[in-house]
Amino acid sequence: MEFRPYSYQKEAIDFLFGRKYAILLMEEGLGTRIVTLSVIFKRQQENREEKTLIVTAADDITEKWIPEIEKWNHLQKMTFSVVHGNKKKRREGIEKEASVYFVSYDNLSWIHENHLWKFSNLVIDHLSVYKNEKTKRSQTIMAVREYADRIIGITSFPAQNQLSDLHGELKAVDGGRRLGQSMLGFYERYFFTNYIWNGSITKYYRELKQGAVEAIWNKISDICFIPDPKQYPDMPKVVFRNQILELDLREHSKYRYVKAGSLFATDGEEVRESSDVIRLMQMSNGTICNEQGKILIFHTKKLDALKRILRETEENVLVAYWFVHDRDIISEIYSEARALETDQDYRDWNDGKIQLGLLNPAAGKGWNLSCGGNCLVWFSLPWSAALYKRTICRMQPVHAGLTLFVTHLLVRDTMDEVIMGKLRENKACMDSLAGRGKGGNYDSGNGQYG
Repeated sequence: MEFRPYSYQKEAIDFLFGRKYAILLMEEGLGTRIVTLSVIFKRQQENREEKTLIVTAADDITEKWIPEIEKWNHLQKMTFSVVHGNKKKRREGIEKEASVYFVSYDNLSWIHENHLWKFSNLVIDHLSVYKNEKTKRSQTIMAVREYADRIIGITSFPAQNQLSDLHGELKAVDGGRRLGQSMLGFYERYFFTNYIWNGSITKYYRELKQGAVEAIWNKISDICFIPDPKQYPDMPKVVFRNQILELDLREHSKYRYVKAGSLFATDGEEVRESSDVIRLMQMSNGTICNEQGKILIFHTKKLDALKRILRETEENVLVAYWFVHDRDIISEIYSEARALETDQDYRDWNDGKIQLGLLNPAAGKGWNLSCGGNCLVWFSLPWSAALYKRTICRMQPVHAGLTLFVTHLLVRDTMDEVIMGKLRENKACMDSLAGRGKGGNYDSGNGQYG
């Protein structure tokens, strides 16, 4: 297949090609692998002696990276080798003559410990793996990065509540030049640490200081590429729709009663137990799983809304759920429903063989789901902005002119609106920063957050 890059992909290729250190803050569905491989190919056209090591998850090597090389015409001459398996197979893989080598996170230490480094370029897939700097993986990547002439990191755009993880990810690429060598110093510079006593244990959480978001992105924007949909009209489009559902007076009274009983006060602050949050989320969806595992029906508002959606659309529909019993109830009602849980399930979805797919946002190992349909319905929302955004990007069409329709089923005055509000906050943060990470000036000053 001939690769005709969209404008944002072309700019991403040029951005990565021209930098010693670069980070691609872009979701998988937008072409992270073809962009990265095209940069490698472009560099090898200038110097055929260059060798690149791509560090990624073991499954991703055969399921995502190699199929991408085999798919595109301009990459057909790119030779590759996989450093995986037992010691003998790893040795054969590293000794094979190739331009690109793939290795899993855990086998990278074998290359380092046996002094087998021979690569000019290092590509680090899924940078979030290195957010904990105390792990062996992080220590290994910090050791081998010193030998690389150029480094590319790949990760999705972090939600605002995940900015505390950025230090380890950035350090794996630039060695700590922008956010500092010390993680503790990073926390002290940009975050307040708050403590909560819930009656049995003390919990802590980090809260961003005033202006910290801007300060962090000013530090790292010169090496980060973030595509802004407003600047690239050929980026795949997403249309969001909210279906607001209403509880009747009796249902709403029961919900408020449970909500009132799930709160307790500490130092003037209302803190909610996680088990109570789960109960309220289940009530928002319409069914509750009690301690004995029995399913209790609270309302059918979302099931009725889903029925209307399925009746009105001729396209395949993917329903995102959070609780297993929600999946089971939908499966009982619709014989055509099928949970996406195995690799074969994902292949069948992409082949258009599943009319009604059921997906847990935390499942799937990042499979691209854009070929099976363009209708995504959120039956229940996850707290995690990263899982929410990743699921949408996995469904996002890869071809210009196609649109993904995302529908949120939201029950008014319930946890649905609370979670949706949190997700909007994270989206607003991302939108305000998108487009800044395109070669801005590297700020090494010592201002308030220097």
